[in-house]
Amino acid sequence: MLSRCLAVVQRDDPARRASAAVESAIVGELLERTDSTRILEVGTGTGRLSPVIRSHAREYLGVDIDRISLGIAANSWAGRPRAELLQSDARRLPFPARSFTSVVLVRLLHWFADPSLVLAELRRVIRPGGHLIRSVNSRPSLDTLSLDVWSHLRSRGRQLSVTFSRSPFIPIRSTEHPGYVGSRAWIRALLRDCGFVELEVRGAGYERFPLIRNLPPNVCVRLSPLVGGRCWVPSDIFLLRSGPAPSTVE
Repeated sequence: MLSRCLAVVQRDDPARRASAAVESAIVGELLERTDSTRILEVGTGTGRLSPVIRSHAREYLGVDIDRISLGIAANSWAGRPRAELLQSDARRLPFPARSFTSVVLVRLLHWFADPSLVLAELRRVIRPGGHLIRSVNSRPSLDTLSLDVWSHLRSRGRQLSVTFSRSPFIPIRSTEHPGYVGSRAWIRALLRDCGFVELEVRGAGYERFPLIRNLPPNVCVRLSPLVGGRCWVPSDIFLLRSGPAPSTVE
């Protein structure tokens, strides 16, 4: 029943379909620049991005903390070789150090109050010189501005602004978009401190908005390198390399 409900939501939501198509294409292009011998996907969920990741991987493993979502993914993968799913917390992965040549983490890091714990664990399981593809919700962005406008109207001006907050990393107190969001400068500093070297950044998320979502997905993918890391893009997808030993994150 849950899998059918998710399928209906994705089918009937043009914004969700546009975002999924663009995100999958960007991840696929970035994977072509990585060592795909053994790929780990952290935050597999119901397997939305897994087909494109598996198509690049000689060996694929997916982990998620939610058992129901993993069950949905497993049912759709019946009989597929070179694929394994495990239930696990991203902060405590059940793998030895240097187990994977590449790791993919999309739409997950914003759930953690201390993302450095997740990044440190990812770096532990990535082989030296291996790659991490991860997305992050950044601000200022169209998403946070839209959230601020609605929050301001609902609270009659009492709601604290997310978009222009002086705090580098703050919670989003919204039932529609919960989680945490950081400034782009803070996010880049965090990645460096956790031992990752930025190779490329692509912009995503803007294709969900009216007018833009009517563009063919391949056009948005071609634009993604131009808008990556820029103000007002809701999400940035980074291609990173595991670099020198990380410094201590304050």
